[in-house]
Amino acid sequence: MRKIVIFIIATTLLAPTQALAAIDKKNTCSKLNLNKVKNNLICLKNGKTYKWTAKEIINATPILLQPTKITKIYQNMLGSFKDKTDYFKLTVITSPKVDKQRVDEIVSKYEKSVNFFPMPVNKKITWVFLNEDEKDWWIQKSSEIDPSINLGWWDSGHCQISKTSVCSYGNANTNVPIFYMVIGSSSQWEASAQIISDHESAHMYQNLYWANSHTNCWVVEGYANAVGIAMSSRNMDMYQHRQAQIWAIQKISPNYKTFSIDDWISAYNKINSDNDFCFSNGAGYSMGMLAIESMYELYDGKIVNEFFIDYSKSRNFNESLIKYFKINEFEFYKNVAKYVKDAV
Repeated sequence: MRKIVIFIIATTLLAPTQALAAIDKKNTCSKLNLNKVKNNLICLKNGKTYKWTAKEIINATPILLQPTKITKIYQNMLGSFKDKTDYFKLTVITSPKVDKQRVDEIVSKYEKSVNFFPMPVNKKITWVFLNEDEKDWWIQKSSEIDPSINLGWWDSGHCQISKTSVCSYGNANTNVPIFYMVIGSSSQWEASAQIISDHESAHMYQNLYWANSHTNCWVVEGYANAVGIAMSSRNMDMYQHRQAQIWAIQKISPNYKTFSIDDWISAYNKINSDNDFCFSNGAGYSMGMLAIESMYELYDGKIVNEFFIDYSKSRNFNESLIKYFKINEFEFYKNVAKYVKDAV
């Protein structure tokens, strides 16, 4: 299995800004209705108002697990990160045209998220900000600081560049992880963007606290999704974001609701053996989130964190499972499958 060295913000978490702009400038709607879809968005409650939110499928059903159970799992995640070092600050590079006030706003959000983790302050992460008209500047700057520039990122399927987009890409294949963010000149910080910063901050933690880049797609992206949702729960309703990830599984397997435990074990074997499959349809993000939840349900959160650090060093999933949880890989995926079958 090849190394995963490029981290990209989960596409299933990105707010579809072009579609939102087509609806109305404030992104508000008037009624909660899970079956009425407009531009692939649904109207969901966000605080005291209703907002258009990305929807993956029509006629989704509610979460079957009780919210109290889910709340306990995510409280276990939050409680597992209590030891804090000095305040970690991002190393910021700004382009000539980017809105500096927006940069300050976004940096403050990301630094708040990243400092949820015990980040090693003797290391650094470089973040480059630019606007939608500065592709040439980005290419030049990247050639100066980035040993493995990815020219295909700009205006790709993952990131359509426009004046309303806020889109980011990260390269962990360097001693100093580098992230690039396009801040569209007419874009705004939405509530949904907070969970993106929480998700991506988990990647920063992985880059600096785990042992270099990781080999397992669902661990990398599922962990960032789950911990990102845990952090967002401090400021907003986490359930709609979590539910969006569960809805997304229908794109991968339309009949997932009828899966047996053996079917779920086979599905996890698939994302383990095929990184392209794991990334391309979001399987590693949604199924990975549920697998991470199952671990924080069964075990103390601090032990789970220690397991991931050990696995990132050993690169032997089975060995680390036996060391920390006294189970082998087959038993682990059987536990995950039982949890996921109930969850969906």
